[in-house]
Amino acid sequence: MLSVVVATDAFASESAVAAATMAPSVGTVPLADDGKGHEGNASKTDGTKHSDTKAQRKPAPDTDTGGPRGPAATAPSTETEPTKPAEAKKKHTAAGTMSEADEKWLSALLAGVDAKEAHLELVERTAERQARVMNALAKEDLEKARATYCPAGDSVLEVFDPKQSDSVNVQRMTAELISQLPTARQLGCLNHIYNEDVYSVDVPLDDVPEAQRSKLAEAAQEAEQAGRIERFLQPPKHPGSYHFEFKR
Repeated sequence: MLSVVVATDAFASESAVAAATMAPSVGTVPLADDGKGHEGNASKTDGTKHSDTKAQRKPAPDTDTGGPRGPAATAPSTETEPTKPAEAKKKHTAAGTMSEADEKWLSALLAGVDAKEAHLELVERTAERQARVMNALAKEDLEKARATYCPAGDSVLEVFDPKQSDSVNVQRMTAELISQLPTARQLGCLNHIYNEDVYSVDVPLDDVPEAQRSKLAEAAQEAEQAGRIERFLQPPKHPGSYHFEFKR
């Protein structure tokens, strides 16, 4: 049984920079933040009717590396009733949702590699939210933060100035992050920032039996070549999970 894990970010305008470059202005319910860069769950209220699927919630890490240099930190998890695939009747791919056709396809792929119990992690956040996380990491240990991110992330961290206020650093880092997104996409990192063209779904590596992992990767690569999915990344390129991107 698949359970869908949803961690959406608040798409309300957090700054002029973010508002000009992120999703269209719609009403949302913001995520709870524990002050450590970890977020709770929220549901999007953009006028689109979504299913009332009950998910087993296991929020993905808020530090989005996606590059070859080390896995991201693990966020605390809270457990609720798992969802059943048959309950998912989503017809749109707004932030935090997965289309019924894409979920059916991925469910079949995972069933074929003995991973029926795999979690599907949908994570989308604003550029400013990502910049806030990176600013907090830089304040704590800049060198450690640099070792965590890919080169595009390093460029964002270079803007950090310990002599400046959080608000100034976040504003500057957000602007730099937005300018680095094309490079990050080429590198295959910072994959969970909202993209108007695609949305991402991760499947934890540990949820797929080791003996079946090469089979999954081969099938996913064939699907990418055939145009069924927009992009597929796997460890070590995408540490800790298989990364699928679907057309929005």
